[in-house]
Amino acid sequence: YCHKHYDWNKEGDKDVYLSLLRMYLSPPDIHCVGPIRMEILEPQANLQAALQVLELHHSKLDTTKVLSVLYLDKQM
Repeated sequence: YCHKHYDWNKEGDKDVYLSLLRMYLSPPDIHCVGPIRMEILEPQANLQAALQVLELHHSKLDTTKVLSVLYLDKQM
């Protein structure tokens, strides 16, 4: 998805990798998916995947925005 939709010149498309990084660091609350009748574990941050996004796609990320995401995620 990110590879297909990334475009540095489009306001809505230049932060797709930042959104992916946010999802890996702070996955959405399980209750956001609505009522589910099956048992699902609470989502956990995927630090390894987040680091891989930083390593592979650093040139497509706004450094200031990345730092603000990392600052907000104090558990790192």
